[in-house]
Amino acid sequence: MNAETRGNVQHPEADPVVSLGGSIVLFLATCYFSILPATTTCYVLLDLIDPWAALEVTGSWLALAVAFLASIGVSTAVLYLWSWLQAKLAVGLVMGFKEIPEGRFKKSLYDKTFQQFTLRHVVKKFSMWLFKFHAPRCLYRKYAGTFIKLGKHVEVPEWFPMEKCEIGDNTVIARHIVIGSHVIEGDYVTLKNVMIGKNCIIDSGEEIDKRTCVGPGTTIEDDVIVKAGTTIVKDNTLKAGGIYDEDPVIRRVGEVSDLPSGEVERWRKEVLAKDKIKSKMLDDWSSFASRWPRVLDKLASLVGYLAGIGLILAWWFGAAAPLDDLLPPLGPVLNVLILPAIAILGYGFNVFIPIGVVYPVVKRIQRIIPDLEDLDNGGRRAGDDGKRGNAIVITDPTIIETWKCCKWLKWRLVERVMRSLFPDASALIYQRIGRGNEVALKSTFIEAMLDIDNVSLGENSLLSMGAQVYAYSLTDGQTPRLVIKRTTIGRNCIIAQANVMAGASIGDNVLVGLHAFVPEDARLDSDQTYTGNPAVDIKTFMAMKKRARQQMGIGK
Repeated sequence: MNAETRGNVQHPEADPVVSLGGSIVLFLATCYFSILPATTTCYVLLDLIDPWAALEVTGSWLALAVAFLASIGVSTAVLYLWSWLQAKLAVGLVMGFKEIPEGRFKKSLYDKTFQQFTLRHVVKKFSMWLFKFHAPRCLYRKYAGTFIKLGKHVEVPEWFPMEKCEIGDNTVIARHIVIGSHVIEGDYVTLKNVMIGKNCIIDSGEEIDKRTCVGPGTTIEDDVIVKAGTTIVKDNTLKAGGIYDEDPVIRRVGEVSDLPSGEVERWRKEVLAKDKIKSKMLDDWSSFASRWPRVLDKLASLVGYLAGIGLILAWWFGAAAPLDDLLPPLGPVLNVLILPAIAILGYGFNVFIPIGVVYPVVKRIQRIIPDLEDLDNGGRRAGDDGKRGNAIVITDPTIIETWKCCKWLKWRLVERVMRSLFPDASALIYQRIGRGNEVALKSTFIEAMLDIDNVSLGENSLLSMGAQVYAYSLTDGQTPRLVIKRTTIGRNCIIAQANVMAGASIGDNVLVGLHAFVPEDARLDSDQTYTGNPAVDIKTFMAMKKRARQQMGIGK
């Protein structure tokens, strides 16, 4: 820990804990003030233009539609502009309009640097969600360019840091790679600048667990090509003009200048075309032949939209108008203050109401699927509590088809929440809709693929983007075979972009490294770091890596 960090940290007996309720209130307050100007604009315009008056005067429904859409259009523009400005201003206020410092700091509310780090992410959360999921890519790039240094004609990935990052002109980055300017290492966070030069190509695998990763402190100089699936750990430098690959360690495998004419341009176009990420888990769940799950999913989405819009309209006609008439001029002020809360509540209806439509159907249908909790004592692991068995093997095609349908529908519910304004509610959804799940509320797995059923995830554990945790193995074909097992991850674990297969048991305080593969039924001891394929402890891995470097003639 550096001197500055030591000065920021007090030394109490125990660090304070942020209450779940306090975190929710802080986030909702940020959302409220982000949309307040837009809802106020909409309220004022609808009052001034009055679409219903336009209909009465002109007798044309087109006039009503134009007046209404004009109000909504102007309000939407205000929403984007204000949320953008508010995020930029709020980050400045958090930092005292000073440069964000690099360094390593403790995950403690007594550490001022950690407080600033947390607040920067909270105040940007709404605007990041808005521009990432509900704005054209070109506008998303403009938004990102106000927080990091983006060169001209840069194609940015879907997930990259919104601080301490520089990307040079004409650099092409595959949409689904992971760039991080910070990394969590136990009780500490390291924040360092990521610098990517001009005319670079950063390729990536299309599978969710084979993304290219660029860590904090990385410097990629000009005219570099990084091949798919490469992991660039923190504090690495890739020299200009080189082609880099990881096999089994990252090294320079060629020169860009030696490529045939037109090869670089072909490579750039190929990287730009990679706009979808693949997942074996999701492919397994979506490989059903039945039509009803997709029909039910669309019906639930429609019900959610209608519920959200219905709530807003019910308030508008049932409460807003009477309030205007009963308490002028206080009524309009109250309406302006209430409308953002109604909008957030309506959006919540849109996100969560579909769960009430889909899950009762799934719960009824999945009764034909055997459950680990139903196994008798002969199927238990030694030392188990008597409730869960070791494995269930299913070969009946009808049951396997039903299992796929239920899994896909439940994942759609989880995905809806994960891509919403309330991704932190995912753990609660897992608890409610999963079979045999023990997912702690104080766990984080946003952008990871966590099996819907038969998973235990301990408190304060983190699954990074691209991590996949299975609780089954599936063999399709003429003789399909489904094996259901229980997978356990302990407390205070960090699972990087890795595969954890069915039946694995991971102890407490375990770190699983990038691109690691934890085999079926593997046991990972507590307080250890594991990496590699198959995953081994870090000492064994480093010895293997050293031998590989020696065999390839690569220096230290």
